[in-house]
Amino acid sequence: MPTATTAAACAHGAPAASPGSRGASGRPWVRSPRPADRDVIAELASMALAAGEGDYDVSQFAAAACTGSGRIRVPHGAGRVLVGGLSGSVEPAGLLYLLPPVRLITAHHDHGPAAQARLAADLREIELVVVAAHARRAGVGSALLDAAYALAADDHARVLLARIAAHDFPVLRWWRHRGYTLARPGHCSTPSRAATATTATAWPCAP
Repeated sequence: MPTATTAAACAHGAPAASPGSRGASGRPWVRSPRPADRDVIAELASMALAAGEGDYDVSQFAAAACTGSGRIRVPHGAGRVLVGGLSGSVEPAGLLYLLPPVRLITAHHDHGPAAQARLAADLREIELVVVAAHARRAGVGSALLDAAYALAADDHARVLLARIAAHDFPVLRWWRHRGYTLARPGHCSTPSRAATATTATAWPCAP
């Protein structure tokens, strides 16, 4: 599995979009998964995993994503799955998975349950974000990211993390362009200032 780099930036001040909106004419739409999306979600998740983003059973993930409007129970909270697509098409062409950063929170077990609870409240991680080849450069990824900002803001989260394959330079540039600060490979980033900060310092991540 490729080495992962983690980027961090604040959720506050980011543009917000409703995770259930279809957008204006000609704009990508974003919504929660439906049962009919199961096969497409599995295919999109497989694409993300092939790029080095995460490691789990895509069939189980797709089944869970299509249950309960995309909410998936995870340690330290709940994850949210969003799908997006092109205007004029009903089939999802993009996928985003947002959740508390389980590995980072678990790695801080020595600090006690109260500290872990604070991390779970303050931090969200974008573990998967992928757009099918035919829908790239059409705003689907940006629409998904905006919807993730809205969900994080609703949860009063202060910082977003994203796990990225270190060799994927186009994806790294995409995140940098959106204001994320890259940590060293194998590290997680946390904010070095208040909620409006975009700089970050690195903490070791759990494997």
